[in-house]
Amino acid sequence: MNTICDNNWLGISNGRMGAINGMMPGGRADISSIQSEEFWIGVNYALASVLLAEIGGPRRCGFGFGRVLP
Repeated sequence: MNTICDNNWLGISNGRMGAINGMMPGGRADISSIQSEEFWIGVNYALASVLLAEIGGPRRCGFGFGRVLP
């Protein structure tokens, strides 16, 4: 979960847009399809809830998602 938090969320626009669906090795966005370039609100809310519910997980990311999502 830390990898998703660091690469898919904080690694894109300094965490201001939510988590991007697809990332490639090396920390760049996957542009092979339009879906991988998207920021899906529902997926971001689900990810935030998993991060908050995970015992010993990166709760900072779960609360952070709540601040950037509409």
